[in-house]
Amino acid sequence: MGLDAGERHHRPDLGRYHSRSLPGTAAWAIGLLVGINMVFGGSALIAMALHAREINPRSAAPAY
Repeated sequence: MGLDAGERHHRPDLGRYHSRSLPGTAAWAIGLLVGINMVFGGSALIAMALHAREINPRSAAPAY
C-alpha cells in the first residue's frame, strides 16, 4: 500500500484553504477588538461625566 513514484496522494491544500478564510477571520477579529475598545472608551467617558457632576465649581481651583 505504499506510494509509488507516479502515484500521488491528493488532499486539500490546507495553506490555500486558510489563506482564503483569513480575510474573513481578520475582519472579525479586528471588529471584535474595535468593539471592545469602544465599550471601554465609552465606560471611561461615562465615569468621567459622573465624576464631573459631583465637583462643585465654586470649590474648584481657577484655571489660568
